[in-house]
Amino acid sequence: MMKNIVLAFCITISILISCKSNEKHKQFHKENKGIEIELTTIFTNDLDKMKLFFNEKMGLSIIDENPEFVEFRTSGSRFSIGLRNFMFKTLKDSTYLGNRKGAAVGIGFNFSSKEEVDSLYKKMSNNDVLFLQKPKLMSWNEYTAFFKDPDGNVHELIYKEK
Repeated sequence: MMKNIVLAFCITISILISCKSNEKHKQFHKENKGIEIELTTIFTNDLDKMKLFFNEKMGLSIIDENPEFVEFRTSGSRFSIGLRNFMFKTLKDSTYLGNRKGAAVGIGFNFSSKEEVDSLYKKMSNNDVLFLQKPKLMSWNEYTAFFKDPDGNVHELIYKEK
């Protein structure tokens, strides 16, 4: 009987410490919001191909466009693609020159349900988008499908339970 009382006491103390720690964590994030990401841009040598991919194959609406950049509608932060050569001319930074191969950047596109991920996965697959992985629950507790854009960047369709 005494062992059960001690065990119950220890569990109660652990829960109280955990709750107190969780409250400190919440308070820290409330006070220190961090830096908000306003815009993510993928730079490319083929703006037309990337525009077609994100607009027609993925279904993102274009909200702004000029010969060097295309911006798409997303919820939250802004997403755009831009010409590498334009950035080289603007900044005189040679790292924008040349052809890049393979995954250089990955964006996780967040959804509010598994069904939304599955639906877009099916639509994109039917539009000949190369998926590296079908939607599945990953070890980090996100329901995720991985796909490539025309430049070889690997992105994700994500659902994470709240």
